[in-house]
Amino acid sequence: MPASKPSKEQLAWDRLTALNGGDKITYTDPRLDTPSEVWFFSQNFELRIWHDGVLDRDVPDARTLAGKVQHRVTFYNQLKELFVDVEQRGDRLLVRRGVLNGPWMALQLPASELDELRARYRDLGFKEVTPWNASKNKVTRREYRLASGGNIKAWVVEVDGTTAVIDRKERTAPTREAAVALAEKHIAAKEAKGFSLHLIELMKASHGNPLPTLKGAAKVAPKLLPPIAKPETPIEAVDAAVALLKSMHERMPQTMFVAECLTKADKKSRVEGLGACRTWKASAANRPQRSIFHRLFVP
Repeated sequence: MPASKPSKEQLAWDRLTALNGGDKITYTDPRLDTPSEVWFFSQNFELRIWHDGVLDRDVPDARTLAGKVQHRVTFYNQLKELFVDVEQRGDRLLVRRGVLNGPWMALQLPASELDELRARYRDLGFKEVTPWNASKNKVTRREYRLASGGNIKAWVVEVDGTTAVIDRKERTAPTREAAVALAEKHIAAKEAKGFSLHLIELMKASHGNPLPTLKGAAKVAPKLLPPIAKPETPIEAVDAAVALLKSMHERMPQTMFVAECLTKADKKSRVEGLGACRTWKASAANRPQRSIFHRLFVP
């Protein structure tokens, strides 16, 4: 008997194993899955990040970097509960990428690569925010830990409005900038005693916080769909709907739609195997194209 074809699930696991250099993986869906970058878990839930043919693994020695923090840059993908947190210390960057309130991995880069890193994660759908709040009502909490005498000491810090919350005790400052400076001062003191970052999470704010804005970023005008004439016939209505869907795919390639644009070059078996409702374009000008509208729920 011919060997049975592997299931889609098995093919997905084989792909992640290949991205992981053949090492075992944790059988769970990737936290981020794009053509250029994939975040997934190796064995024992160790975060691995594959990007552009390169596999990044967590290096324990990369988790700490000498010197005080001179500058922070923070990105969040709140929908996927992911973060990218960057500290600049001297001419080096300490880059932490991970899951909110979960595992993360560290990487060190030259400070000259900061702009390239920023552009990369903006393109991947991450939002650059302030290092201390992701929105008006979500603030960043950093938890530091120290192993001492068989015990674990934990210490947390956040900035909420003009208040620095130091180990869960509020310290009101005259300005937000002063509150940030106070938090950074305490972080530096804790790091000098051997504490290191353990977790990053988002907490509900108790005070008013500024809406995070990206300073110095050029405003890009949204790509608008050209006006579509009001359809007069069912065929024109279908053409207009497909043109709208095609435009949405082109303007927002990282957004998921319940539709797929195909051309006549696609194999018939590919179309028939989708188990979808088919709407065929019937106008002479657009006959080579067809639109496949996928079912939201598959039995």
